Amino acid sequence: MSDTKKTTKPTPKPTEHKYKIEELILNSETITGYRTEIAAGALFNCEEEEMSKENFKTKVNQFLKKKVNQPKKEVK
Repeated sequence: MSDTKKTTKPTPKPTEHKYKIEELILNSETITGYRTEIAAGALFNCEEEEMSKENFKTKVNQFLKKKVNQPKKEVK
């Protein structure tokens, strides 16, 4: 008997297509279900020029989960 081992190469992970930020914001309602204003807020000061749809969805969801600091009410 011969002991031959078959070596299998790991299959490369398919790269996700990246889209321009402007295109993602304009189509945000279709992609995420949220209006363009929300997507624009989520990507405010984003230094990336292109992003995948999954990364875009993640950024929008993280933005919506952020806690808002409300000013304390003064008691007179």
